[in-house]
Amino acid sequence: MAARSRIALMLGLLLSLHSTMAAPRAEANDAARRDAGAQGGARSLPPLATFLQAGRAQGLGVREARAIASQRDLEEEGAWLDLVPSLSATGSYRRNEVESAISIPDASGTTREVVITPLDQLDAEIRIDATLLDVPTLVRIGTAAARARAAERSVASAAVESDRAVALAYFDRVAAEGVERAADRAREVAARDRGVTEARLQAGLASDLDLARAQAEVDRRGRTVVEARQARASAERRLRTLTRLDATGRAPDLVDGGAIPPPIDSTVSARAGLPAVAAAEAEAEAAADAETAARSAFAPTVAAFASERFTNAAGFGQSPVWSVGVTASWVLDPSTLANARVQAAAAEVAAVKKERADRDASDTALDAREEVLARIAENASALSSREAARRAVSTARARFEAGTATQLDLLIAERDALQAEVDAIQSGARLALARALLDLAVRGEVAR
Repeated sequence: MAARSRIALMLGLLLSLHSTMAAPRAEANDAARRDAGAQGGARSLPPLATFLQAGRAQGLGVREARAIASQRDLEEEGAWLDLVPSLSATGSYRRNEVESAISIPDASGTTREVVITPLDQLDAEIRIDATLLDVPTLVRIGTAAARARAAERSVASAAVESDRAVALAYFDRVAAEGVERAADRAREVAARDRGVTEARLQAGLASDLDLARAQAEVDRRGRTVVEARQARASAERRLRTLTRLDATGRAPDLVDGGAIPPPIDSTVSARAGLPAVAAAEAEAEAAADAETAARSAFAPTVAAFASERFTNAAGFGQSPVWSVGVTASWVLDPSTLANARVQAAAAEVAAVKKERADRDASDTALDAREEVLARIAENASALSSREAARRAVSTARARFEAGTATQLDLLIAERDALQAEVDAIQSGARLALARALLDLAVRGEVAR
């Protein structure tokens, strides 16, 4: 009777083992349905274009560049105002110790008292000053305009840097969620395998070492889930910092057609329109204008003025009285020459930076294309490895069910399959990022 019960127990265990082992054969379809059900009511992660647009609008680097551009515009306006005629008015009151006056006889034989210094003296003057010729100011206006143009182009350059940072964080976020989902599915499979191993141990068909291995595999895949969640949370925080958008939601699956990007001619000067190169050119122009402004300080300035004075201490004169005139000034200051030499050195530095920006733009575009080609090959290899690893798991599980493979063989196959799945997800994200960076290097924006 005991032997019959033991046989029935073993038959039931084998049936349970067979149904548990057969379930992972359709793991991909089951996982897809499970993910769809879990995420059915959840919103999707916004597309990359939404984050790029928000980064350009809300990114701190772009906002700082816009503030600097606004400041440069105001400086240009201020430089122009130096040539606008100015109106000034002054007034004063003075209490004198004594009043000074003299008596002057007139033709009728009487005398008239004339106050030279009254006891309470009031004075007022209205004056208009206008610049007739001021070469340094004219050159400074040109310099301010060049700096304003450079600042405006720096805004576009900052926007490109924002796109680069946002794209990196976005694809890190997508890859982390993909790895998390794959690791979570693998952990569920490992948990079922552990349950089977425990049942086999009770039936005397497995050892304590088999159970320990099964538990270790559950823990290992759980650690992968935790690490993926940490990576996703970090990427979400970076996206929120860069764009001020909520970065939660189900991420899209990355599918790449493997299209080869067109060749890049390093001799083409189209990269001159890239924001970084344009900003460097504008900075070089501004530096050259600043050198000219420093040298123009040796030129004389000519100005005109007109004033009218009101006073109760006119004495023998009259009040009010007006005056007009022209003034010319010329200053020879050794420090002006030193400043001109400093600005010349700064202009040379800016010219070198412009040349370096041009070469860097060319090298970056060429490197970005090579990076895309390398990532295409990497992704193709990862997808092939994933398919082979999935087939290896199916084979190992079938052999394990037939008793021709050990539990360790199955664990190794499943471990390799999880790693291949992670590699495929991450290589897909790296390829998508490489294409985005190529767009930025060639066109200054990511293709929508």
